[in-house]
Amino acid sequence: MAILGSFGMTLLGYVAFRTATELRYSMDGSVVLGHLTATRFSGRNEQVTELTYTFEVPDGRTLTGHEVTPTSRHLGKQPIPVEFVRSDPAVHRPYYAGRLLDDLFPMIATLLASLFFLGTSIIPYLGHRWRVALDGRLEREGVTAEAVVTSVSSDALSPNYVIVRYDYSHRNGTKHSGEAYGYRSRVHIGPGDRGVALFDPRRPHWSMWRSDARVA
Repeated sequence: MAILGSFGMTLLGYVAFRTATELRYSMDGSVVLGHLTATRFSGRNEQVTELTYTFEVPDGRTLTGHEVTPTSRHLGKQPIPVEFVRSDPAVHRPYYAGRLLDDLFPMIATLLASLFFLGTSIIPYLGHRWRVALDGRLEREGVTAEAVVTSVSSDALSPNYVIVRYDYSHRNGTKHSGEAYGYRSRVHIGPGDRGVALFDPRRPHWSMWRSDARVA
């Protein structure tokens, strides 16, 4: 889970960097005509063109750049438009109308991927922290009730764990169901076995299994 979270944060950082760069181009960008010094086609069916170019900035310096662009944009000819950030000319790229849209879709895909990986790690973590806090409160304030195991099944996400489902009743007669998780090797109960549940008197559907407790 930690690896997925780290990967998600890396992707999210990349999206943030790209977004910040696009803002710099939109707020402080300028376009000049540069000189194309080399081209190279690559990819399947030569779908991308590797461009090497030079251009001159307002202070008289000549900078060199290397960029990969879609071949369909027909940038492999003289002169080549170059977009640069006026306050930092080292940030530059070949320019063509519609570039923002070309870059937008990969950024959206990367953003969705980052949210997916973060979700698969953060959501279980938050769920675990909530469960630990709830169990602590039930240990202190929970009301006991007789409970009976209804099923024991494998956890699809964690094969070493099993899910114990049980039923218990509130003192007013309302029936509730709960779930408990444990290592497969440590769970020695089955359907029909009885134990004790601790439940929240304000929210009776919140409970925990306690086989070592006594019914008050």
